[in-house]
Amino acid sequence: MPKNETLSPQQLDAAIKALLPTEELWIEPGIYVRRNKDRSLSYFVRIHYRGKKCEVWEGIKDQLTAKAERIKLQMEIAGCNERNEKWIPPSQRNTVSATVPPGGFTLQQWAEVWYQDIVCKDNAKGTQRKYRGYLSKHVYPVLGHLPLTSITQTDLHALVRAIRAKPVPRGTGKLTWKTAHVILRMLAGCFHWAKERGLIGAVPFPDRLTKLLGPKEITHVRKTWTKGQVEEFLAAALRYDPEWHPIFMTFFRTGCRLGEILALRPRHLDFTKRRILIEETYSEGDFGPPKNKRVSEIDMSEELAVVLHAHLTRRKREEEIRGYELAFLFGWHANSPIAPTTLRDRFKKLTSFLGLPRIRIHDTRHTAAELLLAEGVPTIYVRDQLRHSNESTTNGIYGETINHLKQHVNLLDKRPSSGPADKAYPSQESAENEIVKLGVEWPPPPLDPSRDGIDFRQAVHQYEGQLIDTALRMAKGSRTTAAALLGLPRATFLTKLSHLGRSTRAQTQKPTGEETQPLFNPTNSSDETAA
Repeated sequence: MPKNETLSPQQLDAAIKALLPTEELWIEPGIYVRRNKDRSLSYFVRIHYRGKKCEVWEGIKDQLTAKAERIKLQMEIAGCNERNEKWIPPSQRNTVSATVPPGGFTLQQWAEVWYQDIVCKDNAKGTQRKYRGYLSKHVYPVLGHLPLTSITQTDLHALVRAIRAKPVPRGTGKLTWKTAHVILRMLAGCFHWAKERGLIGAVPFPDRLTKLLGPKEITHVRKTWTKGQVEEFLAAALRYDPEWHPIFMTFFRTGCRLGEILALRPRHLDFTKRRILIEETYSEGDFGPPKNKRVSEIDMSEELAVVLHAHLTRRKREEEIRGYELAFLFGWHANSPIAPTTLRDRFKKLTSFLGLPRIRIHDTRHTAAELLLAEGVPTIYVRDQLRHSNESTTNGIYGETINHLKQHVNLLDKRPSSGPADKAYPSQESAENEIVKLGVEWPPPPLDPSRDGIDFRQAVHQYEGQLIDTALRMAKGSRTTAAALLGLPRATFLTKLSHLGRSTRAQTQKPTGEETQPLFNPTNSSDETAA
């Protein structure tokens, strides 16, 4: 039968139903289905090893089971090749080891199916490589042999203990809490997919991973640069490595990831709106969707727009000299961007030359975010610029920086420098200086409790009333000026007037012949009515 690589799932089902007895159909590489004489279907695995055909029929119930068996055989063959041993097909062995255990899939069998169907299709090459290492080095040695349906939280606790007991590959100490957390998150995704396929009734993970891992441990302090260090680095790049200056500035001015910047093309830049389109990423020689799986736009700063426009102008002249177009914004070859290792090496060398603190290329993203937050930029804007899935992600990553900005609440303590009509309120000191020039006693002498009786509350109210009356008289009825004389906010002064039964509206007095000079300079006086 012909191979059906182009058939949709519906067409494949129709082709299987149309099979006649003893006919077989190719489903995918290594997996076949055959119509038996009793009209039933049998799935089986067929592979070729050293020119010989090897088939496995026993223990295979459906296409999913056949895929798991095929993956298992491929892993066995790869292991034998590494050890320079000959692989023995299951049919030639004394024990039938290729059959699926009665309890169903083992964790290793199912994880391999999940890895190929989900991880390899939806993630970048770097993520695939990282997950492969987590499975083979940490998960399989502890839980790989267990049936998928029998794994409990006790087994997961044992996995956490085994991970935390392993030494760091290149360094001192044991693997960190964060490493164990990433491995458990990966494994939880594998179990959730098994539940969706109906292979297990419930996921053995608790609602929070901290119940398995314990409280979060801070083992890594994120390293970023200050504004001055960033400017020093960019100035040195412009002086010593001018051809690298545009890409380094793009890192610090956009907060993009390494793969996203390497995948930029000239058509992604909009200098009119000053926007940059992020629609793909570059990782280990392949292009794919961004981490958030969405096409999005970010802002381009004015300085970055000037630098990138000049970069494109020089680039066009270079294309004329070479005789071919450069596909990517940053790259010296026709169809490939700068190699990530070359970029990291250049960044590291320039950092060491300047004596700046050593950071990773990815830390330029954190530096851009923290510099924006330090300037008081709203968290929601930083979220959009970095393209986080939600604002809580931004708060979780940069929570410490946000907490350091709590001094911004002190802005509420500052009094306004201008009123509703954009006129400056006179300060208490300036008002008192003007009163002293007029020779008026200020403030009025306090009441004598021994003379006015023992009702101190009434004495205080009476003294407060005298102060207000005197301030209003000196201010010629201006409530704003009277409030400044008393050192009170205007709103508080108007409230006190209301409590005393006085009018809160300004009552301007006509000046007499002796009062030919204004109490305050006209540019500082305020006779406006209450707001």
